[in-house]
Amino acid sequence: MREIASGQSSFIILLTPASQNDMKSMSKKKNIKNPEMSDKGKNWNVITGCEKFSDGCRNCYAEDVVEWLKGMGKEVYLQHGFNLTMHYDRIDWPLNLSKKPKKPVKSFVTDMGDPFHDKVTDRFIFKIFEIMLKVPQHRFYVLTKRAGRLGELGPQLPWKPWIWAGVTVESEKYIDRIDHLKKLSPEVNKFIMMEPLLSSMPELDLAGINWVVVGGESNKKMKFRPMKEEWVIDIRDQVKSADLPFMFKHWPGKTHNAKEALLEGKIWAEYPESLLVNMDWDADIINL
Repeated sequence: MREIASGQSSFIILLTPASQNDMKSMSKKKNIKNPEMSDKGKNWNVITGCEKFSDGCRNCYAEDVVEWLKGMGKEVYLQHGFNLTMHYDRIDWPLNLSKKPKKPVKSFVTDMGDPFHDKVTDRFIFKIFEIMLKVPQHRFYVLTKRAGRLGELGPQLPWKPWIWAGVTVESEKYIDRIDHLKKLSPEVNKFIMMEPLLSSMPELDLAGINWVVVGGESNKKMKFRPMKEEWVIDIRDQVKSADLPFMFKHWPGKTHNAKEALLEGKIWAEYPESLLVNMDWDADIINL
């Protein structure tokens, strides 16, 4: 692990080229484990189901997951399928996480839907935030493609440093979602998710952004769309010029780990520091 500090930014690189070589020498057949934003099995699927909203939704992996869960006989998915469902019985899940963890749990507020879907009530969204306020020892990603609603409702929500706001920008066509994200207070931690990346992204305005993550499309039915290396390199160069952490998760493929996420011979797995280590938040931040 190597920490990089420059100016006011601070981020941590978990995987470097040297560590990759060390891993290769340990085993002739290496199990690929590409960078991930959240911890395995720790996403808070308090909302499931959605409808296709933009180009990135074409080969939605969550739909396939729901079909698999139905095949496994999971009652909730047999009953609701991929129709949008607010799971009131899951609302308290974060309260069962460790009170004094060795390191924070990193969790998406659903990776099976969109928390700002128009069928998710304002009341339910506020309830989600009410729960997150009680667990400053862990980290939450609130990611949406429906950036317009985020820009309208988001300023009213009680964001804290352990609650990250993000928008998916899968192509230049949707670059205006970043403008909606920036309607939130400057104090809110903000990230851009470019997965599945479907086009180049010239002239990104990264002012006020704290993290950028890129990934190709994955699909178990091999329906993933191509992604050009030069797109990723250009985005990385823009992010590093802005002195921000950059993560490249994976190339297009059947799964996230179908191919090692090397970009010009290097794994890019940079995280904002506060996502990885316990933070001693000021009492006024927690109680505000």
